[in-house]
Amino acid sequence: MIEIIIAIFLAYIAYQNYRINSDNSKVQKDNLRLALFERRYLIYEGIKEFITLVLREGKVDYDSIATLGVKTRDAEFLFGSEVKGYINNLRDKGFKLKSCDRKLSDRILPIGDERNKLAEEEEQLLIWFGNQHEEVMGIFRKYLKFSIISSKKCWLISWLKNNYGK
Repeated sequence: MIEIIIAIFLAYIAYQNYRINSDNSKVQKDNLRLALFERRYLIYEGIKEFITLVLREGKVDYDSIATLGVKTRDAEFLFGSEVKGYINNLRDKGFKLKSCDRKLSDRILPIGDERNKLAEEEEQLLIWFGNQHEEVMGIFRKYLKFSIISSKKCWLISWLKNNYGK
């Protein structure tokens, strides 16, 4: 009889250890998700800052394009190819906008069709940048969601709310 009680007791201890290890595994996964979110969010913020700068100034400089590159350099490791392609497109449009601004600022280019065409291209680029706040939110939405975190980890969600607001 004592052997049966000891066996039941040991089975209970083994089950409790299994549950603790299972919970620890879930916490580790949630911590990994949080770390991934933080790294992804920094890239998202860098892109939003670049777009905001372009719209606020109506132009872009090479330092801002370089800063975009620095802030988004890890994107290919943290996102799918869609995001890396978007960042490359954003950078290329920034270079085009800088080129238009530089040529329009140059007094050598006379008033006429070529200058008007360049001004139109610059205007179209600024309109494109104006639409990018919505575009970037759509692209990043699936990468910055927290719905996959288990409901048991309310402390994680509370921590995010306290540290990131909303």
